[in-house]
Amino acid sequence: MLKAKLMVLSVLTLVYILNKEGFAAVADGWMVKQISNSGYISTSNDPTLHISESNIIWGEKSQVMFYDGNTIKQISDGNNSCSNSQISGKNVVWVENNRIMFSDGNTVKVISDSGIYKDYATPQISGGNIVWVRYESGIPQIMFWDGNDITQISRNISINCGQPQISGTNVVWREDVTNNNYVMKIMSWDGNTRMQIPSSSNSCSYPQISGTNVVWVEGNGSGAQIMFWDGTTTSQIGNGSGPKISGTNVVWLDNNQIMFWDGNIVKQLTANMKGKNFPSISGENVVWAETPTVPVTFIYFWDGNTATKLAELPGYNHPTSISGTNIALTGLDENYDEQIFLMQPGNTPPPQPLQGDINKDNIVDFKDLAILCNDWLKRNQ
Repeated sequence: MLKAKLMVLSVLTLVYILNKEGFAAVADGWMVKQISNSGYISTSNDPTLHISESNIIWGEKSQVMFYDGNTIKQISDGNNSCSNSQISGKNVVWVENNRIMFSDGNTVKVISDSGIYKDYATPQISGGNIVWVRYESGIPQIMFWDGNDITQISRNISINCGQPQISGTNVVWREDVTNNNYVMKIMSWDGNTRMQIPSSSNSCSYPQISGTNVVWVEGNGSGAQIMFWDGTTTSQIGNGSGPKISGTNVVWLDNNQIMFWDGNIVKQLTANMKGKNFPSISGENVVWAETPTVPVTFIYFWDGNTATKLAELPGYNHPTSISGTNIALTGLDENYDEQIFLMQPGNTPPPQPLQGDINKDNIVDFKDLAILCNDWLKRNQ
């Protein structure tokens, strides 16, 4: 009898998840649009889901898919596995067979084809400018493409470099300034001049740039500091990891909490210990995912003043990306396949009855499951 009850409980849990069909609840004033219609989306393995304006890219069967706000097309040729795609407007960059590839939304071209294991990983794009890592004589260097020419902007081929980021023609990266002693510092390049950003004696990593503003992590572990440079002055704005920047706004993760800095004041956007992923930021707007102990993910949005729970989704690994108030994320379709969705502010359609909403609170959650389980157990005692 106990075995039968456990089987029924498992079935009820499955029904709960399937009834959600990706979005159990959506905040008032927000609309959800399904973008993809595929049986296999690979963002969990290669999280290259990104949005710029209303344009979205993602990985599907190791290829680069592009949505221009109206239609979907595969912009990679399908002959090789692709990875590390990034987008700026309609311009897209990715790695394919150790080559740096570029699409302007219409045509595709090879930016760099310098040989096996030379050009690889971490390409970044801003407008029509691209930066990436190239191995020169076995040493990783920073390369820059302005739409016409390729230039090495790191100093020489004897110093390890990595983690490039770009905003316009401004570039930052991590560089071993002590030459193989692995005391890494943040270097910047404004299109003409290269300089080391002032910092303490701690090693630095994970730079991010927006205009001439730069943020990075200094030190390691729980004492790691979030540092900010405005082009003139370096200051510590907090502790934690994974900073992202947009203008003078910075968001990061500290002790499992989402922290936000508006250029003057640090605010803590969360106050619980639910699992969180690193947030995405655009202007004052921030999006992130929280995962409680049960297999459900909550998507949250911060508009500079208020945090709103936008949606509830079953399962884990729901990458999010934001541009303005356009949010790209993954969810489940009616066939329970992972798909790409777009969330935007707009008129919410008339509410429909939620299947499985036992307690009529307009949310299908584990409270409804508990009621179902309790009723079934009473009838089968």
